[in-house]
Amino acid sequence: MQRVGRYFEPELPSGYRVAKVIDAKDKRTLVMLNVVAVVLALLVLAVSYAFLAPTYGWGEKDAFARDLATFGEARMLDLFVVLVCYMVAHELLHGLVYKVLTGHKLAFGVTLTVAFCGVPDIYTYRRCTLASLLAPFLVFNLVFGVPLAFVGPLDAILFSLLLAAHVSGCSGDLYDVGLLFLRYTNPRTLVNDDGPSQRIYVPEERA
Repeated sequence: MQRVGRYFEPELPSGYRVAKVIDAKDKRTLVMLNVVAVVLALLVLAVSYAFLAPTYGWGEKDAFARDLATFGEARMLDLFVVLVCYMVAHELLHGLVYKVLTGHKLAFGVTLTVAFCGVPDIYTYRRCTLASLLAPFLVFNLVFGVPLAFVGPLDAILFSLLLAAHVSGCSGDLYDVGLLFLRYTNPRTLVNDDGPSQRIYVPEERA
């Protein structure tokens, strides 16, 4: 498979300009993404309570409160361990897609505000970037969402919290996806993703 020219370019071709820079370490961007993350988490938890709780016999608020208290005593360690494993798996899945499509060296890391995976030495085309951005979101929606239809109350709380943490943790990915779907739709759009930041390049318009 010829990867160069289909999924990435080793160098920025001539005739391109920087259209957008997204930096997760920038304070304004960080605040915006955190606000979006909290809103997404609350939405997921609200949907879980409204539509899933009655299925497990949580029709009464007192019953749900008891289940929640029991969960806090018995399952918080489980939640913490799974979340740590999820964070690693999330970034590895980004990297797996990049590796399969480009074969290039990956960069992984953690800062005080973000865990990341990128391919800083190349410029990936829009469809390659979208595939990497969306992979964890789609896969872990299934991993954490599907079990909710089959488990009991305490496990349902666990998976609801995991799903909320996952969706909120994808706020940065979803922001980039929104830009590429709604604003930078040219298939020749290139992205340089070093992990914490992404630079979007578009072809210069010719007169």
